[in-house]
Amino acid sequence: AVLGVTAYGLWPWLTRLGRGGPPPGVTTASVLANTWLPPVVSAAVGVGVALVAGFGIGALRPLGRWSEALLLPFAPWLFVGLGPLSLAGYDRLRGAGQLNTFIALIPPTWVAIPALVIFTVLFRGLAATWPRIDWDQGLCGGAGGWRGPLALVRTALPMVILVFGATVLVNAQGLCWPRLVSSDAEHQTGPVLTVRQLAELPANHVSVELALPVLLLLIFAVGLGALQVFFLDRVTLRTGGAR
Repeated sequence: AVLGVTAYGLWPWLTRLGRGGPPPGVTTASVLANTWLPPVVSAAVGVGVALVAGFGIGALRPLGRWSEALLLPFAPWLFVGLGPLSLAGYDRLRGAGQLNTFIALIPPTWVAIPALVIFTVLFRGLAATWPRIDWDQGLCGGAGGWRGPLALVRTALPMVILVFGATVLVNAQGLCWPRLVSSDAEHQTGPVLTVRQLAELPANHVSVELALPVLLLLIFAVGLGALQVFFLDRVTLRTGGAR
């Protein structure tokens, strides 16, 4: 039943594969690079910072039982995208003469707030069930196995991969930022080109593969399936105090 509903929902997308293409003077390779490389740069920084901050709050517990209060300054930005900050970012790029460049396409999100919340909760749970971190003995705890901070990060690595991939996917499909900072055809992303072609051409002549190529869709689907089988089934969310 799930496969049937999925096939029905994807059928309009599947029937348009191979139709249309980028506008004249623009190569598919440049569109893919403009679409996927800038979000990778932004996600690497944003998720990396969130990983370090989440470990500091959730595992090291600098304020003890009140450590989660350190998330409150970030709370207003949890459900806020690039919209409120886009004009400030546009002015900064215009002043630096970087509009219509590859650098301008990098989303200016240097801290992934949802990732920060997820990593804080995850590291709190891992730190509560993991053997005590022995800073005097280094990262290895002898016969007891890994007991240092790298052990926690290693255990959390599948979640890091999941959050990183989701952040890249969401940022790559965004329309607000790339339409604001780029106006020439050379620096257009796949979703922006798809929307512009839909406004100029019949829908059955537009290929949405520019926005999400089938190969990348399969990579994300296989990766998510592997994480579901080997990792997510072992993750639980509990309320109340740590046991």
